[in-house]
Amino acid sequence: MSPSASRVTITPQRVALVLWRRKLVCSVVAAIVLLAGSGWLFTRPNIYQSTSSVALLPVTKNSAVLPNYPNLIASLIPTYVQLVSSPVLLNRVAATLPFTVSETQLANEVHAESLSNAAIINIVAENQNAVRAQEIAAAATATFLTDLQGNGVVVPQIYGQPTVPDKPAAPRVKLALVAVLALAAILGLGAGLVWDRLFGRVDSTGELAEIHEDPPALAQDHPRVG
Repeated sequence: MSPSASRVTITPQRVALVLWRRKLVCSVVAAIVLLAGSGWLFTRPNIYQSTSSVALLPVTKNSAVLPNYPNLIASLIPTYVQLVSSPVLLNRVAATLPFTVSETQLANEVHAESLSNAAIINIVAENQNAVRAQEIAAAATATFLTDLQGNGVVVPQIYGQPTVPDKPAAPRVKLALVAVLALAAILGLGAGLVWDRLFGRVDSTGELAEIHEDPPALAQDHPRVG
């Protein structure tokens, strides 16, 4: 390998040196991202959540269902969960609500969750208005029950009615903060590398001309030129 090629070889040690030299840029960018992300996180509007529970009981009149019910319900539940969020069902839900809303909006506010080891589906509706959250959950549940009537395999039965929530749903602050911290670190390090790439000047020895210090851990491997 020629001397010129060796000087431009990217190594972990070289990256560490660059990040150390651009630590101010890294810190400033990371701080900006962290502040912006935290501000967005803590200023989001309150979201209210209303939930109904639907039990999927076997059809007792069909003798072929009962012996195979555990296997049948295990295969059907994922389909039913997707059905709750399907555009066809949400379009019909929107048509029954006492306020104007589109299927696209409902797609962001309605979803279903299956309970492990139980033939129960929770239908969850979220909205900035507590009353609307309950109305959406009730309409989605009613439409879902209508779709499952007479299927010959399961009989849907409401296990828990949706109610008007009295307080906002607890946001996942810890998880969101971890994501913000990770994003701040990644963008901070990336900004340091980009800044060095755009504005760094390399002298004949292959080192940045403006370097005046090395990180303590690596100083012995890169002595200053007198």
